[in-house]
Amino acid sequence: MYSSISNMSEIRVKRLNNIDKLRCICAFLVVYVHAPISGEIGLYLSSLARVAVPIFFIISGYFYTLSSSGRQIKKLIILLVLGNAIYLIWYTLRSAHAGHAVKYLKTVFKPKRVRGFLLLNNNYISGHLWYLGAILYVTVIITLIFRINELIGRRILYILIPFLLAGDLLLGKYSLLVTGMEYRVSIVRNWIFVGIPYFSIGLLIKEYEGYIYNRICGNGKIFLLGVILLSSAGIIVEKSMLMNIGLDTKREHYISTTFLAISVFLLFLFFVSNNHNKISEIGKYYSTWVYILHLIFKKILDELANVTGLENVYIYVCPFVVFIITTLFVEILFRIIKSDTYRVIKNKISST
Repeated sequence: MYSSISNMSEIRVKRLNNIDKLRCICAFLVVYVHAPISGEIGLYLSSLARVAVPIFFIISGYFYTLSSSGRQIKKLIILLVLGNAIYLIWYTLRSAHAGHAVKYLKTVFKPKRVRGFLLLNNNYISGHLWYLGAILYVTVIITLIFRINELIGRRILYILIPFLLAGDLLLGKYSLLVTGMEYRVSIVRNWIFVGIPYFSIGLLIKEYEGYIYNRICGNGKIFLLGVILLSSAGIIVEKSMLMNIGLDTKREHYISTTFLAISVFLLFLFFVSNNHNKISEIGKYYSTWVYILHLIFKKILDELANVTGLENVYIYVCPFVVFIITTLFVEILFRIIKSDTYRVIKNKISST
């Protein structure tokens, strides 16, 4: 492992604020993917926004430690159970209103779908929750590997990165071009082809951060901004090319996505200012639950826009409205839970 650079301690001091800002931005990008702006421009922006989940995996890998893995696994299990329980109740109640609750539950718990959930994180309760299952699997698997032999485990993971990323492309966005077939998104959007490689990239950056910083510190910010611009343009070019030749698939992960994810993470890690603000607060405390809950608020706001006749305006502002409303709800909920009044009520209930 490379030795620390002279000002690495300063970077460590500011890191949490910087990465928390990135978490907030990525939470908004996830909202944008599910509530994009209308029109062709909105479609291309959605392709760029899908870099958010790879960045989330990189962040998790970067901060992973074997010593804290047990606590992290317990936290992820709780998030996975709560997230799925919330959406199961939400969609069951909505189905019950239409008289289809039993049909919905039978559909969700079909043996084939349960297997898909257990093997490939394909979540039929709410599709976006696949990430919670994937990050749990990755954390458990890497913890088991590291407990056997961390040094060898790291080297194996680093070797696997390009092969797994290539598998994602060959079975995903470029499957029609290469194999002539389009596969289900869940075949590659899972712990194997997304979780393991990007989590491992986070591990790799953490291990060699001193070396990386020394190599780019001179004009690093300009270099990374250049890579971000080029990789963003690359995504647009790749998408346009595949659409023009009629070989576009549902999977929205491109060759350039990997370069965009890494360069954005490094830019925030090394060069974003150290000030603590509302963005870093949202990223630190609320981004996970914004990720989990935003689809509920999107549905409510979609229906409100239709009822009020504001859909023509709403289609251009929906990602911002959904993100703001969801964040406000999560913040208010967290403040209530942390309040003294809530603790008193909770203690009284517990004592009865």
